[in-house]
Amino acid sequence: MLQIITTNEAFKSLILEAVQFAVNSIPQKEPTKEAQIITGEDLSKKLGVTIQTLIRWRQKGKIPFLQIGNSIRYDLYKVLDNLEAKKKGAKK
Repeated sequence: MLQIITTNEAFKSLILEAVQFAVNSIPQKEPTKEAQIITGEDLSKKLGVTIQTLIRWRQKGKIPFLQIGNSIRYDLYKVLDNLEAKKKGAKK
């Protein structure tokens, strides 16, 4: 059996360091949001912008969208995340 002799402060420091390492090693995972696919009309109401603004944002690549045939749909959470990221990027 191995016996380690140390001071209380050194022991506390060693334990604190080990706990901090363990906590920092836990992978950070963001909660996932289930996709909420909506129409341009619904999105324009939620954002308080016109359909023309959505079209312009789409063309400039400001917001993500889905196109199936002639139908355009939006994932509300992806649009919101994208707009928030662009907003933060503009403030830097």
